Amino acid sequence: MATSELSGLSDGDLEKRLGEAEKEFDRIYRLDPARIVREGKQDEVLVRMGRALATIKESRIELDSRAASRATEKQQTGVLARLQRDLRWREGEHPAFQPLQFVARSLDPWELQGSALDGRRLTEAETAELKTLVERIKDGIRDETKKPLTAKERSRFERLVGIAAGDPKIYERKRKKAELQETLRAIKEEQRVMSLPKRPIYEEPGSITLPRYAFSWLETSTDGAWTVADVGMLVALLGMWENKSCALIPGSTFVETADGELELVVPGGGANAFRLRNGANGNPMVLDSGYVRESAALQTLAGSGWLDGTVEGLEIRIRLGEKAKKLREERKARAAARDRVDSAESVRARAWL
Repeated sequence: MATSELSGLSDGDLEKRLGEAEKEFDRIYRLDPARIVREGKQDEVLVRMGRALATIKESRIELDSRAASRATEKQQTGVLARLQRDLRWREGEHPAFQPLQFVARSLDPWELQGSALDGRRLTEAETAELKTLVERIKDGIRDETKKPLTAKERSRFERLVGIAAGDPKIYERKRKKAELQETLRAIKEEQRVMSLPKRPIYEEPGSITLPRYAFSWLETSTDGAWTVADVGMLVALLGMWENKSCALIPGSTFVETADGELELVVPGGGANAFRLRNGANGNPMVLDSGYVRESAALQTLAGSGWLDGTVEGLEIRIRLGEKAKKLREERKARAAARDRVDSAESVRARAWL
């Protein structure tokens, strides 16, 4: 609604408008995300939520502006002069400017994106309180031994910044909106995956089938946390266990542990001894050759739960991690199920003979 239209509403109408928008926001937040996606209304719901947030912000700003105007009219001459001086303050001279500038530039909370911080929305007491809390945050950044803000102080800090942004509950509302968006996205993605064509799994002995999340990690990976090179190294190493072959890592051997697991032993004096055989890895000096940094990929696989390794003396000892063991058990279960089906079909075939 335009500012001129808002100014034409009475305080009661504005408060009613604000209350209805807040109820609408809460109603949307309580909706069942699965039903929203199932009915294809996710875009409509997000538009409704955005409209409610805009109405809440507009109504609060207008009500706050009217309250400030009425307070100014009722003040005595000295107080009125102070308020008039406040309104004449240039942005950089307002007492709340420095702490709000720190919030916007140094903390840069995503919840405030698209919002303008105005210190004149804060009272003197609120400004002093905000400055104290900001100094506490700065102290914590400079000295890690300083106690951080308590949950209550953090909530108060966010409310004060929200007042300066025109909505005291802006942090809470933005987080609820983001939470709903993420829930809708996850449900939509799950439904998309479920709609993919189903196919039987035919596994040749010695082959490797990775779970879908190994690909999903590639789609969401940032800063090289999970790369195509890591996927390639994962397939190569799991293939070694599956085929009980050490040919890829020169000098390595498999030994059986007390619990019956195979452990890959690589001699040579440290992580740098873990090298793929010549011809199995690319040449980093040749531009059109794929190349994997073995030790970096090994550390990534260990950190993500695929492998478990230790360095003992001059040897590296590598075992399957929890993810690899789970994958192996799932493969065994599928094989057993196929064997049961094949056996049943064989029995039926003989019955027809």
